[in-house]
Amino acid sequence: ANTNQQPETSVTPDNIRPEADTPVNPDEKAEAIAKLAEAQEGVKFNFGYADPVNGFDNSGLPYYALTQNGINCPRTTGEISKIGSKVEYDKLQRGDLVFFQMNESGNVDFTGVYVGNGKAVIATSEDRPVTITDITSAWYRNAFLYGSAVARQV
Repeated sequence: ANTNQQPETSVTPDNIRPEADTPVNPDEKAEAIAKLAEAQEGVKFNFGYADPVNGFDNSGLPYYALTQNGINCPRTTGEISKIGSKVEYDKLQRGDLVFFQMNESGNVDFTGVYVGNGKAVIATSEDRPVTITDITSAWYRNAFLYGSAVARQV
């Protein structure tokens, strides 16, 4: 007998279980994304970062909320805006991403996580921390480009 053999370990899909708190259905995942984003309220804005210790820049907040919930996500606002299926303003649901333009540029300039009731969690500038923002105002309605149902289609 060969005494150098390692004991065999069997890993099959039948004996792999997701963590108990890992959402499996898309609605649960979207809710988990919204809750995680809301929990970042008050964290400092810090350009180039995407975590609650160092802070968040604009795309860092959605990136963190998505990746922490098992969704592969690019890091920049422009790249994030290309994932998921587009959603109109009046069809937004908790956990969807929202994309806005500045000064009617027509470009995706900043993003956030929609948390329902006309509010989104956004990290927009060094002048203020991560904020749950009312996006029903005329300024935000005019700046709104589209939402994205990233979690609901995963």
